[in-house]
Amino acid sequence: MLPSQSGLNELIIAVCRAHRARTTTLLAERGLHPGQEQLLFVLWNEGPQTQSTLADRLGVQAPTINKMVSRMESSGLLERRTDPTDGRSLRIAPTEQAHGLRADIEGLWRDLAEVSGAGLDEAQLGALRELLGTVARNLNAVASATCS
Repeated sequence: MLPSQSGLNELIIAVCRAHRARTTTLLAERGLHPGQEQLLFVLWNEGPQTQSTLADRLGVQAPTINKMVSRMESSGLLERRTDPTDGRSLRIAPTEQAHGLRADIEGLWRDLAEVSGAGLDEAQLGALRELLGTVARNLNAVASATCS
């Protein structure tokens, strides 16, 4: 192992764990589970989607998205609507209750980014975004190659 790689995996794991723990706490205060806010962001920004489209957009399997949608539907955040162009297809849409959470969830996400980047100047934040993007692309390329 090269000295520059020493501890890289451990740091990535530590950042992921800390970020997820903080996210879990903040979302739980609003009655949400991690990942549900990402589903809401997709629906708020792109409009109603089929479950398969949501699964693709979020990078999760069909059973995962089904459970998530069912749970959020039971809590009054999502509803299934017949597709206006294809009566056999259902689209998942946020309810008024979910729309009422939007500003709060967006603020929570901004606050989490501020906490995560505290002590870094704009140049460092830009470099961090670029570096993390490279790490994500590297890992996604390997995952794509092994799935093909």
